[in-house]
Amino acid sequence: MTKKFADLHVHTQASDGEYTPEEAVRKAHEAGLAAIGISDHDSVGGIKEALEAGEAKSICRPHIARVMLKRGHIEEFQDAFNQYIGNDCPAYVKRYEMSPPDAIQTIRNAVEFQCSPTQPSPKLTRCCPPTSS
Repeated sequence: MTKKFADLHVHTQASDGEYTPEEAVRKAHEAGLAAIGISDHDSVGGIKEALEAGEAKSICRPHIARVMLKRGHIEEFQDAFNQYIGNDCPAYVKRYEMSPPDAIQTIRNAVEFQCSPTQPSPKLTRCCPPTSS
């Protein structure tokens, strides 16, 4: 089994990061990461650009492209994304989307978490009050 690595705490210039979202994705791709998590402070402004860059850099769905290349359906790896599985292409399947409130509630229901990675606690605690529905 091949190990895959991800950096789930990446800041972009949408908050206090050094790189634009596109540059952050490129750096992650060059480092061989399978995924990144954009965690900008007080902003979701970099997420769309990072997702689009991730699609372009083949961080998503590369296994399909490799199979297509191996079986001779395409001549170049990137052809899979340009012709078949990229955004708005015939075989593109939109990912499941969840609203931010639903995502927060799912996290609250699933795990207890620590709010501050800079102030570790010996116990994991729930520190965000539940939202009222």
